[in-house]
Amino acid sequence: MSNVIIGRAEFSDESTITANNERSAFPGTNLQKQQVSRIWKSNGLSNVYFTVDRGFAAAWTTVALMYVNATSTATWRIRADDVEGNLSGGSATYDSGEVTFWAESDMESWALRHGLLHLTSAQTTRFIRIDLYDTDNASDLTAGRLLVGNFWQPTINMEYPLQYGPEDDARLERSQGGALFADQRDAYNKATIRLNFLDEDEMLNNAFDLRRHGKADDLLVVLNPASTIHLAKQMVYGLVTRNQPIVHPAFNVYSHVITIAEMATIARLDPTQPPPEYATEWDGTNDGASYSGGPTGLSATEDGITFSFFYKTNAVAFHGIVGTPSSSNLYIVIRNNGFSNFIVKDSAGGIILSYVNVGPSNLDDGNIHHIIMSFGRTANRVQLVIDGTTYVNTTYPTANDIAALGGDMDIAILGGFEFDGVWWEWWFDNTSYDVVTNLTVWRNPDGTPADLGADGSAPGAQPIIYYPDGNPADNKGTGGNATISGAPTQILRPTS
Repeated sequence: MSNVIIGRAEFSDESTITANNERSAFPGTNLQKQQVSRIWKSNGLSNVYFTVDRGFAAAWTTVALMYVNATSTATWRIRADDVEGNLSGGSATYDSGEVTFWAESDMESWALRHGLLHLTSAQTTRFIRIDLYDTDNASDLTAGRLLVGNFWQPTINMEYPLQYGPEDDARLERSQGGALFADQRDAYNKATIRLNFLDEDEMLNNAFDLRRHGKADDLLVVLNPASTIHLAKQMVYGLVTRNQPIVHPAFNVYSHVITIAEMATIARLDPTQPPPEYATEWDGTNDGASYSGGPTGLSATEDGITFSFFYKTNAVAFHGIVGTPSSSNLYIVIRNNGFSNFIVKDSAGGIILSYVNVGPSNLDDGNIHHIIMSFGRTANRVQLVIDGTTYVNTTYPTANDIAALGGDMDIAILGGFEFDGVWWEWWFDNTSYDVVTNLTVWRNPDGTPADLGADGSAPGAQPIIYYPDGNPADNKGTGGNATISGAPTQILRPTS
């Protein structure tokens, strides 16, 4: 049992964080954001590390990397020095060695994990390097928050009884018929810490500082940092919800009581469910993505194509999804009257399919919509399904071939038709599937995206493009990543 530690990310948040391995839309700087919905994501699993540069030597005792999709075999290594070059060799001032990232028994019901290194004596360095090793991971590594700081560990531990555990803000209401209902919400950890035997130095150097930061600055409390079995359940990262006045009951004796509530509940997930899902948000200002010459796998002519995506927008504008209307061989546009246009050309530039103002008229109403289409020459079909309703289901009109989507294939931006909204589950392949009969392969009965597998192969084979989180620089398909223009951002996937 070790005394409680309390601290903030005053070292890492005031530093320059450089990730050696990252996706462009998920930079290492996201680890400095309070809300963990903006994450860092690696680009593969090799050579994954962060360098934290404080700019000058400063004291630190604690490194916490939180909300990580680490497997049970994940390890990490922390090195620190005043010279950056010493971090990669064997001469660093501090070197933790490669150690287990988290205790598997601590997290059997959690989808995301926390790693903690706490030193009883402070190190004073300018640079810190954090390496992550997780070759058993089936996907890229992700993390939500990095806290490095000189944490306070009171000389005399917190007083018992400790008030701690999951808090449930759900409201209960009984119907007129007598049934009791709950307004279900995610539970979150909450702890009330009583420090009753502080001397004047601890009061002025630590408790006073806690009150000065107030409720807006995030805080990490670890009830027993020496725990090896239940460590993560005793880590509460959040905001102070109650900060009682410092009390001076006797000479050189001070007491202080604080209550901290967990900021993010996304670590409490059913282990049978996937981790949090994300989407890409576009602001309609020079935002877009493109493939020069089309993604890998498209030939000069195509026999069929299937295309599916989820999105939401409430901007009154033309919203382009694929291609460039003046020249592209395939494009779909969400019009400013709420309808969609759907055009397909052959290799000679002739229009094979043309549907204008098709589908419902509410496609730009700010709600979630799902558009899926399929067309193919050999399959002899043309299908367009919007929000689970079939609007086009007919035979292919001519014997002409289907042109490839090249020279340049644009995604989410069509010349001046820039997309302003959020989109995810972008799936594209050069095979015509019967989406009317097999709609549940892409769409659950409740309207949510179906599980397409880690590489999008659930419909039958790995597609050319699969962006589960809508990020064109993170293709799980075979066609390679698109080039991103502008600055789209990652957000938690909307549910309404």
